[in-house]
Amino acid sequence: MSDSERLEKQKEIFNRNFGYNYDIIMKRVEADLLEFAMMQTQYNQSKAAKSLGISRGSLRSKLKEYFGNQYIGGV
Repeated sequence: MSDSERLEKQKEIFNRNFGYNYDIIMKRVEADLLEFAMMQTQYNQSKAAKSLGISRGSLRSKLKEYFGNQYIGGV
């Protein structure tokens, strides 16, 4: 069984046992984590990305996905 198949199986088990949608919960947690990282670094995207272990470009994409232009400067 591949890693992606294992993850899908775990999602199904989670959804069945807890009655929640795994993807919805993970998106909420990720959005909160992004917002926290931005606040902790005084809204410095480079520092926030580094603290999360992702590239600045990935951070910007995720910020735009969850918050629109709220954290994207110069737009």
